[in-house]
Amino acid sequence: ADPAGPSLSHLKASSLQNTYVSYTNPTQYHRTDHDPYVVCFDCHEIGHKSDVCPNKTSRCDKCGHNHSKDSDCELHPKCHNCGGFYVATSNDCPKRRIPPKRRATHTTTPPQENKTNKPAPTKGAPGPSPVIPTTPSRGAWSTPFCFTDTAAPVVLGTPSKKEAETPSATVELALWQSKIEARMTSVEITIKEMKQMLGTLLSKVNV
Repeated sequence: ADPAGPSLSHLKASSLQNTYVSYTNPTQYHRTDHDPYVVCFDCHEIGHKSDVCPNKTSRCDKCGHNHSKDSDCELHPKCHNCGGFYVATSNDCPKRRIPPKRRATHTTTPPQENKTNKPAPTKGAPGPSPVIPTTPSRGAWSTPFCFTDTAAPVVLGTPSKKEAETPSATVELALWQSKIEARMTSVEITIKEMKQMLGTLLSKVNV
């Protein structure tokens, strides 16, 4: 190797697997792919290590299911991220080559559309501002009044007794009156029947 060229000692062994040296200049090297992203050994998610794992679920190192790691797993190896027939920490997983930001955008949920299908409002020229009618100020000692068709104001006073009576009160009063009359009639009939019974008893006693 040329001592003047760049040294490859700072590169990891795994990163040199897909590295080739230029034919024209052997001191230059090119990368065909970047290093795979880190995989958590607890939850098997991509993008963080096990010492900072935010998930509470620990998965099997072999099959990726939610059972204890200490148990002897007899299932076939299966990647938790892509479903391939290898463990999740394998470099063969294609999802380990996708940057975390791009993986966050790979969702199956379709974008939300405007369900109302209403056209957007267009901005036109501003119209005239509405006129708000003003009311005259009323002092603490002013007399309440209202305007009518005539020129002179009409002073509002307290309603009379007849005006205060509403039709519903009149109907209720008539209903109670009819009930009282019916009860008085029933009492009179009862008194007459009792007099007749008393007369009959007296006649029998005198005999």
